[in-house]
Amino acid sequence: MPEEADVGHITIRDLDESVFETLRSRAELHGRSVEDEARDVLAQVVPKRLTAEEKLALFDEVRMKTRPGPHPLAEDLIRQDRDSR
Repeated sequence: MPEEADVGHITIRDLDESVFETLRSRAELHGRSVEDEARDVLAQVVPKRLTAEEKLALFDEVRMKTRPGPHPLAEDLIRQDRDSR
């Protein structure tokens, strides 16, 4: 199992009682804790990699947030920073 620092942690507040009860029942059926059952359900539902369509949607979202027009070259920004010292 990964070290503690290598794993993520989440807290889910205001979870609908019926969802929790279903999760608890599934955990009991599988002989594990509610936390282990939730971990398994998430691992099954959440894909390990983004699809091509999801990646393109993310790129489009970033592109929409980026101001249009020519952008300064990295070399020019580095030179400007260096010269300002």
